[in-house]
Amino acid sequence: LPHLERWERGPRFPIIHVGYREMQEFMDRLTALDGGAGFALPTEAEWEYACRAGSTGDYSFGSAQRSTPLPIDDYAWHKGNAEGRLHEVGLKRPNAFGLFDMHGLVYETVRDGRRTYQIEPTTDPVGPIDGRNAVARGGAWTRRRTARPRARPVGSSPPGTGPGRPTAAHRKRQSQQ
Repeated sequence: LPHLERWERGPRFPIIHVGYREMQEFMDRLTALDGGAGFALPTEAEWEYACRAGSTGDYSFGSAQRSTPLPIDDYAWHKGNAEGRLHEVGLKRPNAFGLFDMHGLVYETVRDGRRTYQIEPTTDPVGPIDGRNAVARGGAWTRRRTARPRARPVGSSPPGTGPGRPTAAHRKRQSQQ
């Protein structure tokens, strides 16, 4: 990638600017290897579970509270702490599942696409799997930190208008309308 510095292209850096079709082709090639076990990108629900590491908070490390700031800088690279550059994978703290960089550094693309969310709880929802409305989750070193992880359609709608698991505050606003 011509815009990246030479040192940002090493094996410890995330791979960025890869299209959905290329990701699917890579998964197919992994599956075709001897012993391949059906590799796939996670669905948005699977990504959410992995990111939150089984917690019920806004982040794997807690929920936003007015009186207590979250330690987002300990877990994620974002515009406020990345010093305008890409960083190596795994320099921030992992979540309880041992996964690094789920709340920041680069967005992660999920297998299913944008969908309309219902107010009532749903277990393991799956959106359309056609690659046309791919969704990116997490955060990025080029974006400001957020109050909670958000789903961002690849191509992107404004925060809060695209897909994402509705928060309790969102459900409350919906019920008051």
